[in-house]
Amino acid sequence: MNRYYILGIFGALFVLIAFFISNDEVKRKFLFDEIFNLIGSLFLVIYAWNGKVWPFFVLNVIWVIWSIKTLIKEIILRKEK
Repeated sequence: MNRYYILGIFGALFVLIAFFISNDEVKRKFLFDEIFNLIGSLFLVIYAWNGKVWPFFVLNVIWVIWSIKTLIKEIILRKEK
């Protein structure tokens, strides 16, 4: 196993953890789901780039952008409260 393969495994795990966290309102308050989504997607972007799996790469780049947008939006909304 090379380091990119391991990065892909951890990326997938982070995205799955984010999915399960998103169903827990207490943990959602701390944005753990979005942070785990962002980290997992970044890992998967690197994994897909290394493997030249372009559809998977594009999907995860979009996921990273969406996670960043959501994190910024949530942080701004929380500061306004």
